Amino acid sequence: KGYKIFKKISSLIFLFIIIYFEYSTFVSDKASVGQIGFLFATFSHKYFGFLSYIYLFLFLYPLYILNFKKDFDAKDFSIKLVATILLLVSLLIFQSLVVKKGIYSGDIGNFIIDSMYPFIGLAGLWIFVLIGLVISFLIIFEDSDIKIDPKKFVPKFKKVNTSTNTKRTVSYTHLRAHETR
Repeated sequence: KGYKIFKKISSLIFLFIIIYFEYSTFVSDKASVGQIGFLFATFSHKYFGFLSYIYLFLFLYPLYILNFKKDFDAKDFSIKLVATILLLVSLLIFQSLVVKKGIYSGDIGNFIIDSMYPFIGLAGLWIFVLIGLVISFLIIFEDSDIKIDPKKFVPKFKKVNTSTNTKRTVSYTHLRAHETR
């Protein structure tokens, strides 16, 4: 029982820290978030670029697993945590590939690209991003009850009577309208 209370209290503290830092990322004013929030926002924008606005939300997923999953397994948790980190790294590389190198591309992604580009090239980086995203999503959502019904993606067409028994009157006068001059 003491462990559960400690887990809940530490999770709430961690949640407060995430919310505070996320707020400081959006509102980088020293008067609003103080020196610590301002420094964190500056660091976050410099190293994570546009992802600085969402990467802290990725840490809510492990927090959710710790508190609300009925059958908690440490091995499963560690695998999902690594998949979350892989998702973050893949998104950082993707951002640096898409956004022009500068303040918004993120120094972490730029460093990874600069390190890997001589060895695997641009195509290898894109393949790494795609494979990383697919693997991380498969691991993170393996337990979910998401059912994809392929029939929902196929459009429903109106049935048309194609039998030869139907008689239609067709007017061809519009075809010769240009010849009446």
